[in-house]
Amino acid sequence: MRELLKLSLPVVLGYLGIMFMSVVDILAVGRVSAVATGAVGVGTSVFNWAFLFAIGLLSAMEYLSSHAQGAGDRERGRKILAQAVRVSCGLGVFLTVLLLAFSRRLEWFGLNEQVLEPSRRYLEILSWSILPGLLFTAFRSHLQAMAITRSAVEAIILGNIINAALNYALVFGNWGAPRLEEVGSAWATVIARFFMAIWVGWDIIRREGTIPWAHDREEMARLWKVGLPSALQMTFEVGVFAFSTTLAGRLEPSLLAAHQVVLNIASVAFIVPFGIGSATAVLVGRALGEGKPGLAVSQGRQGIA
Repeated sequence: MRELLKLSLPVVLGYLGIMFMSVVDILAVGRVSAVATGAVGVGTSVFNWAFLFAIGLLSAMEYLSSHAQGAGDRERGRKILAQAVRVSCGLGVFLTVLLLAFSRRLEWFGLNEQVLEPSRRYLEILSWSILPGLLFTAFRSHLQAMAITRSAVEAIILGNIINAALNYALVFGNWGAPRLEEVGSAWATVIARFFMAIWVGWDIIRREGTIPWAHDREEMARLWKVGLPSALQMTFEVGVFAFSTTLAGRLEPSLLAAHQVVLNIASVAFIVPFGIGSATAVLVGRALGEGKPGLAVSQGRQGIA
């Protein structure tokens, strides 16, 4: 239990830090108008359908990478990271194009006319953050498997500071910046996510000498086999909440804004056990890699408890 809590704390704080970006965005645009708040909610919900599918796929790294580290197979760990980077780049580009195209069809949801155009503008900008978001996840998972969490935590803390500062400047037009409202909030998130990916990517380069890229058919197939069920599960689970937001988008902007505020509070609470589950996957994978199935069972039970 002590080992689980030691690893869980930075992982949970990391997930809370990622979630806090959305909270800051809502806190910022919530002071602009109900329309801007609702637009951020709708744009984020549509974005999350695509983003969390890819995040679910990359979650396979938590088991695969920790299994390789437990077995003392550092080279296999590098191969797994390489496949994750390739998937992040491929899916990142594909999903960005898909979201940009989909942003032109938001009227399919029957959104309130006041919210439709602001939601479109917000999603068009936010779509550009999916690639750095996926690369950051792949880099963080690789380091987490080796029980290295410092650079990811640093990236999340600094990323949140950058996001908050840019929200203050771009949403309200402070410090000589233009007043962009919900579009400014989207740009703040994009810039912060690029910074986080670069920060952790530099730590990978420092430790590995380079970012692995070579294709390995066996490891790529294993990544999809383990990750696809998780990706589909996350897509449908989050999709329920995302769909409820698009339904709320048919209502008055003030009701949509209230829905989005409450959903953010619920998401922050949910992310704590989600982070514990992520840390548990790392410990179970490491124990199996070490050839200790009894320890893996024990750690799995600790995580559930």
